[in-house]
Order: sequence, then structure tokens, then C-alpha cells
Amino acid sequence: GPRCVAVGGDEVLDAVESVLGIKPGETTPDNKFHLETISCFSQCQTAPNVVINDEVYGRMNPRKVKKILSGLK
Repeated sequence: GPRCVAVGGDEVLDAVESVLGIKPGETTPDNKFHLETISCFSQCQTAPNVVINDEVYGRMNPRKVKKILSGLK
């Protein structure tokens, strides 16, 4: 959504794509990760947000998302 884009959501998505090597709608070869985007998560106060295994991570930035994903790989 607009709020997420305004606070760096595109950069967070770029970082996720870089770490996982996939684009939205794709799954990693090991089937461990599937990447989806949505237009609005309705959590503007903590934007941008990432959901991993049903856990919401707010106020994300590229460094944070890379750290989280690297710990799960």
C-alpha cells in the first residue's frame, strides 16, 4: 500500500527477493519459502510489515529482513 511504499516497502521487498532468490508468486527450490505480496496489511502504524510463518514483523528495513531470513535459511 501507499504507506508501506512511502516508508521503504519496496526496498524491503527487494531485500527479500535478493536473499531468497525468488520473485512474488514464486517458491524457493527447496519449498521452504513462498513469496507473496498484498496491497494492504492494515497495519500502517508498523509499516512496512513482513509475515513469516504467521508471525508479523513490523518496521522492517532491508537489513532487518535480511537478518531474519538468513537465520531461517
